[in-house]
Amino acid sequence: MKMNLKDNPSKTQYVTDINLYMYYTVTPISGLPTYLDAYGKYSHQETKVEISPTINFDGSGGFTLTQNTSFTHSYVHATLKTK
Repeated sequence: MKMNLKDNPSKTQYVTDINLYMYYTVTPISGLPTYLDAYGKYSHQETKVEISPTINFDGSGGFTLTQNTSFTHSYVHATLKTK
């Protein structure tokens, strides 16, 4: 699943964090193991833009834009004792 977290259209509020929850309903049966495990992984992309100005001796100049993209990963593990 991918989500694009957009800022408020009025541009007066910005998305800075998000909370995600997952709920499961488990009904024990006779053959159920002693423990149930749930695993999760969350990733989000971070993009940084760097501006590098240049000035020449003749008075001309310009700038270079560099975009760096990286991902931050979070892993979750939950265990439920069933017996």
